[in-house]
Amino acid sequence: MNNRQAAWTTDNAAYITGRIRRNDFSEVVRAIDDSTVATPSGPLADLRDLCLVGATVMDLDADTFAGLEGVNLLPNHTRRHLRACAMPTADVRQEQWRDYLKYGALANMRPLYALMLELVDEYYDRHEITQVLALLHLMSDHLGQLAWQSALPNLHPRTVAAVIGPRRGSNQKQAAWIAARPSNHWARRTDCSVDGAWTTVLRSYSDYSPKPLVDALRSSGTRTSAAIVGCMAPGGLAAPGKSCPNPCCVQAQTDAALDAAGRPPMRPRAALAAAFADSPVVAARHSSPVGHFFTLPSARELDALWLESMLTITSQWQTAAECVPGWPQGWQFGQTGNERLSGLAALVGNVAGLAGPLTKSDVLPSVRTAAIDALERAAAPPV
Repeated sequence: MNNRQAAWTTDNAAYITGRIRRNDFSEVVRAIDDSTVATPSGPLADLRDLCLVGATVMDLDADTFAGLEGVNLLPNHTRRHLRACAMPTADVRQEQWRDYLKYGALANMRPLYALMLELVDEYYDRHEITQVLALLHLMSDHLGQLAWQSALPNLHPRTVAAVIGPRRGSNQKQAAWIAARPSNHWARRTDCSVDGAWTTVLRSYSDYSPKPLVDALRSSGTRTSAAIVGCMAPGGLAAPGKSCPNPCCVQAQTDAALDAAGRPPMRPRAALAAAFADSPVVAARHSSPVGHFFTLPSARELDALWLESMLTITSQWQTAAECVPGWPQGWQFGQTGNERLSGLAALVGNVAGLAGPLTKSDVLPSVRTAAIDALERAAAPPV
């Protein structure tokens, strides 16, 4: 790094420090790129690379985490965590799947959810309600995968097919029940064919458009998933009319396998994932600018929506515990530490089958510390 870069860094150190402490990493990247100094080198290049990592984390652009140069400048535990959050995309080469299934989110979704818990608190503190709603909606979309993770070696579509497919069977009564529900887009798209529905899901997921399989896993036991993954008998957290009257054996066989392994049953956790997806706070995203309309709740309204959602889910859970044989007792959604949305970490932990709340990550403080260190080195006069 030359004297000119050191002088520019010194002149802008106060501004850059303030941006880093506010996690405004993209502003630092923009300032460096817009400066008149030569192409950054040495510590200034490290600073840019680290802030690019921070900006990517804030955007939750998880498919690019592993490929960023700045990741290698972070402590080992942070580097491992970001690697574990990596999600494949449609352009992933076949030979890359092995790494994703061994280290990435398809092997274990808990690190990704821990990061999302951290980002929810961060955006809540910044009063960026749109981002909070987007994160809650994203979390609800993939909770089904988190629940099923304990029953599957990994979440690759071939693995899902190999484990769940043989348990699914073919139930024509079930298919007829689904066809009678006009709101069921799976039935319309696949002509009520159980095998056709399964093929459609796997084809979409193999192309890495994960939403179809996510929907099926998340709402396992209710609505659209009945012909694809399985269904639950009437009861639980499913609303009246949404439970299949002719349940197949997927849930029963899956829970039997989990019970033999000493793991929490699938049915309650899948039902909890579906209940959260249907909650008022998740629905609020659809009417917001990040969804389909122009209504954005205030911070106080967000708190009210969250409380309403937790009270509703807790009430549904208590009712299920009283009415459904074998339903787990005593799951609580209490606050974890200084959690901004009280009970979110506990809910995620319950869905994941943990004994307690899922602990949020500490990626942002780690990036800030490394970036400040790079800034101090960049501002030092070259020797």
